[in-house]
Amino acid sequence: DYSADRKTDKAMFIEKVPYFILSLIFGIIAVFGVYISGAIRDQGSYSLLNKLIVASYSIVFYLDKLFLPLRLSALYSYSTIKNTALYLYPLVLLVILLAGFIFFRQKKKFILGGALFLITLLPALQFVPNGEIIVADRYVYLASIGIFYILAEGLFWFFSRKIEPPGLRPSRLQQGLFLIIIAGTVCILGTLTWKRCSAWKDSLTLWNDVLGKYPNAIMAYNNRAVTFFERKEYEKSISDFKHVIDFVSDRDKITVYLYLTYIYRLIGNNEEANMFYSQAKETRGRLIQQYYEAGNKRLEAVKSAEAIKLYQSALALDPENLILYDALAKAYLIAGRYKEAEVLYKRELELNPPIVAAYNNLALVYYYKKQYDLAVRYCNKAIEFGYKVEPRLLDLLKIYRIREN
Repeated sequence: DYSADRKTDKAMFIEKVPYFILSLIFGIIAVFGVYISGAIRDQGSYSLLNKLIVASYSIVFYLDKLFLPLRLSALYSYSTIKNTALYLYPLVLLVILLAGFIFFRQKKKFILGGALFLITLLPALQFVPNGEIIVADRYVYLASIGIFYILAEGLFWFFSRKIEPPGLRPSRLQQGLFLIIIAGTVCILGTLTWKRCSAWKDSLTLWNDVLGKYPNAIMAYNNRAVTFFERKEYEKSISDFKHVIDFVSDRDKITVYLYLTYIYRLIGNNEEANMFYSQAKETRGRLIQQYYEAGNKRLEAVKSAEAIKLYQSALALDPENLILYDALAKAYLIAGRYKEAEVLYKRELELNPPIVAAYNNLALVYYYKKQYDLAVRYCNKAIEFGYKVEPRLLDLLKIYRIREN
């Protein structure tokens, strides 16, 4: 509509409603999927400047790969990029935009293609930090239409006989040479595409391809180690897993230690297996304690949403830990998520022996849910079991207990 100078009217907007509805639905599904997978990182540690720098780096990276598709990879490593160099990317991007705007004669078409590229790429620019991958080839597939639209318009202009002034019109010879260059470029890109397919023969060739181009891609080492394990090439798997250990988080270390434990047991080296199993247990215990203590601090600071995430992370490592169950239930209660708190407190009562404090806590949950009869019932149960019910709760339920009696 913008490029065609279409009249802005009601019909123009109405015809697009189905597309916006579909976009909204699938956008929500995508964001929700990322959220429940735990891939969204804490945004508090990322300033707006950092986000702009990462976004600028990503855009320049994609433009580079579109015009020079070399060293393509399933994973890209960033460990070789110096922090100071990252600050240059916004400047580089600004220069590219200014140059395009100055030299591209059809400004409206340049804006159209550029906007299509940037808007389509926007969800992958890490303004909401998520996952461990900052850039990936697949993120730019759709967005690249905007860039190639600009190129197509430029080529159309170059071969047009309506170029004004006439002095700017290329000669037939120049156009012929340019056609040869285009044909050669298409042949080269076609060959590179065909060659690229060989990297996807199987998992091993894929991760070898990544590490051949980016030797510091730790995730590729980890994935190759798993591949070697599945192929029963245990010595190679051990070598890759040991390389990974020093570069991953404690949470990932646990998985690596358990892999090494299992592999060493398979090859009959119980001494090494026991050592790595002990390290897995030690790391797991330390990590659970860190999550628990951090959750307690967040709860004291009335940051219940953050506390819930930390307690959930701890419970994922130790699903039978009753202290963590109770802490998470308390966080749910403070956050007003009464249904989740109710489920956890009832689970505590199903234990043998039950955790009597759960009667008190369930009474509080039902009070806030305005189910006063249930609140009184669980309060009385707590008293029957000899639990010292919180005076505040007794005071809240006083009138309802009198009514029941």
